[in-house]
Amino acid sequence: MNNTCLYTLPLFGPPRLLKGGRPVRVPLKGLALLYYLALEGPTSRVLLADLLYGHPQGLNNLRVELHRLKAALGRPPFPEGQDPLVLPEWIALETKGEGEILEGLEAIPGFADWVLERRFTPPPPPPDRAGLLKALSALRPPALLVLLGSQASGRKELAQALAEALRLPFHLGVGRGGVRYLETPFPEGAEAILGDTKTLYVLGVDPGEDPRLLLELRARYPAGRMRVVALKPLTFQEARQGVLRGLSFSQAGRIYLEGGGEPEALRELLQAPGIPQRTLAQLRFRARYLSRPAREALERLAIQPGPIPEPLLQALEALPHLEELERKGWLCYREGWRFAREWERQLLYQTLPSGQRVKLHALAALTLALAGLTLLELYHRQRGGGEVGDLLPHLPKEARLALAPGPPPPERRVGLGPERALCPEGEEGLEAEGEGWVAPLLEPGETAYLDLGLLEEGVLVLSGQAAFFQEGPKPRLRLETPHAQALLWVGAEATSEGGLFLLPLLPTFLYRFLLPRGRVRLKVEGPGVVAFRLALHALRPGTLPAYPLAAAQEVEEEGKEKGEEEGGG
Repeated sequence: MNNTCLYTLPLFGPPRLLKGGRPVRVPLKGLALLYYLALEGPTSRVLLADLLYGHPQGLNNLRVELHRLKAALGRPPFPEGQDPLVLPEWIALETKGEGEILEGLEAIPGFADWVLERRFTPPPPPPDRAGLLKALSALRPPALLVLLGSQASGRKELAQALAEALRLPFHLGVGRGGVRYLETPFPEGAEAILGDTKTLYVLGVDPGEDPRLLLELRARYPAGRMRVVALKPLTFQEARQGVLRGLSFSQAGRIYLEGGGEPEALRELLQAPGIPQRTLAQLRFRARYLSRPAREALERLAIQPGPIPEPLLQALEALPHLEELERKGWLCYREGWRFAREWERQLLYQTLPSGQRVKLHALAALTLALAGLTLLELYHRQRGGGEVGDLLPHLPKEARLALAPGPPPPERRVGLGPERALCPEGEEGLEAEGEGWVAPLLEPGETAYLDLGLLEEGVLVLSGQAAFFQEGPKPRLRLETPHAQALLWVGAEATSEGGLFLLPLLPTFLYRFLLPRGRVRLKVEGPGVVAFRLALHALRPGTLPAYPLAAAQEVEEEGKEKGEEEGGG
């Protein structure tokens, strides 16, 4: 659909450029230039020439290097005259892998210090909107910028900000001069845009298949003057520093989830809580391009969060329409068919008449019961107001504990000694927030984690807040050692069974855990926004309650004692 990520630059191991997993022959200095832009962002030609060559003729050498890159890639990586240089959208940095960072790139004299510094600096996060705007500000007319995203993604706002940054007038529709923004319905022909040498055109393209105008422009517009950007949701921190500034965590988290991190949807929810009518109207306008049977199937499917099992697809008469719904950007296949964006599903679900909801949930519960999918049957029985007691013996352990809690898990009384340093060993999907972390997870099943290494036994204090959808699955936070785990689950009562602790993850929570020495993983599963802080203390005698997570030795001793009792009996 777009030309993003045709090439990758692996951060770990020897520097190389890959296309489809295969290396492309690129001179070492050309690779160094691409890695520098990928890690540092837009950079002036003068600085790059000085780093690569370090002599007065460096700019001439840089021009030669750019020509070599063009020959190696088969297309110009940078528009003619671009300064500062910006990494093309179709080259991406791959930040996962094994080996040493930028291994061997220090052989270029001017890059040695920078490479060594990078080995002790974590890779940069994806650019926020301000960083994206800065990168796009290198564009100059004539150019074509394609922004992929819903109308609520802020694509028009970004086009206006770009016009302001370039000090060019902003216009809507086809014309001549300045920055001109177009979105559905697009003009029929591309000739006016192709023949225009004075204008920077910005196309706002909805999720799904490319419109005819974009297909024609992709075939005929010069590749070196065309950029394609898929607009991602705002990060939670971006939203809190911008449109959601000044709100409490619970307010900001709820609005962030309900608006899917999309700027325009967040603004509307902030101004008028409830169902965002303007955003809903935009969704319905997009849905006009579906056939009527596909549109009706989409509405029925809104009762199921996350992956939709095949028996349910069949019962809801959606199987014949999956290809159309995927092509038009409503569904995707990720561990099964599901909505491409959970916030859109939630919005469609809220607009279903209550009587239709009950009937659809009852149909889903019956279908899933016949298919033996007990946990999903439970979900739909609950939503449809049915009884669930007869399902308890057939549920997975975690769900069974949540519905039929037993006695609270055993506690130890502890004191908090001096605070110890936490040793994070790896993380994914988390945003730093002050002295803690936040996991903003917009989709069901989306996860984030933090790995810790404990050098000695200690008491881990876990505190934080959680925001979640009123309807649908709730976030979970899991604390694991190799031999035991505590699962904090929204809405559950405190209980225990075996080595599993099941505790409530409430809007505000505080727990203490007695942990053995070794590795600990804290994992968050969405959808939801969970902010938490951790503090590790040395163990001291005291009266504070804490939940012990068993060490390997304790597990072995318990098993040994149980075996002796059985043998003695």
